[in-house]
Amino acid sequence: MTRSRSKLPMTVAVAGLLLVAGLALIIYGVVSRRPASLGTQTQATPATAPTAAATAAPTTVATTAPTTAATAAPTAPAARIPVAVSADDFHFRGKWQVVSGMNDGRYAGMSARSLIPGARLIVRFVGHGIRLYGVNGPGGGAGSVAIDGVMVDPDVSFRARLKRPHTLVFASGPLPQGPHRLSVTVNAPAPDRRRGYVNVESAAYDP
Repeated sequence: MTRSRSKLPMTVAVAGLLLVAGLALIIYGVVSRRPASLGTQTQATPATAPTAAATAAPTTVATTAPTTAATAAPTAPAARIPVAVSADDFHFRGKWQVVSGMNDGRYAGMSARSLIPGARLIVRFVGHGIRLYGVNGPGGGAGSVAIDGVMVDPDVSFRARLKRPHTLVFASGPLPQGPHRLSVTVNAPAPDRRRGYVNVESAAYDP
C-alpha cells in the first residue's frame, strides 16, 4: 500500500506537465495565426494615376491668304462733252451772228457765223482733246485754228456743195491733260473767191 501511494503524486505531476504543454501548444497556434503586426493598421491609399498636365492645344495663327489686287477692267473712255455756241465756254471777238431755232441737225439748233476777216471765236476747255463742228455749205469760207496760241491748221474749210449741218471741221488729236484755248479766226478770201462764212455750230472736248 505504501508503494502505490508514492506513485500517485508522480502521476499527477506528469499529467499536469502534459496539460501545461498542451495549453502551450494551443496558445502558440493561436498566436501564429494572428497578423504579424497588431499596431495601428494603415489603410492603403489606392495608387492614383499621375495627373496629366493639361496640354493646351497649339494656337493656330490664322494665316490670311495674300489679297490679290483686283484687276480693274479697262475703263471706257469718258464721253466727249458737247458744248453749244451759247455756252459760257465760247467767247467772241469781232462781229458774229448767232443763228438759233434751226431744226436742220445743228446741235441745240444754233450756230455762230461771221464773214469778217479777223473775227475770232475762242473756246476754253479742260481736257485732252477737242473737236469742232460747223455748218458747211455753198456760202462757206475758211478759217485758221490755233490751240493755246499756236497755229495748228491755217485753212479749215466751211465750203460744201450742199448745206451740211454738224460737220466735223477740225479735230485736235491728243493734248496734254489740262486747260486749253482753241481759237478760230476768219480768213480773208482768196483773190478768186468772194467772202464766205465761218459758221461754227458746236465743240466737243475729251475731259
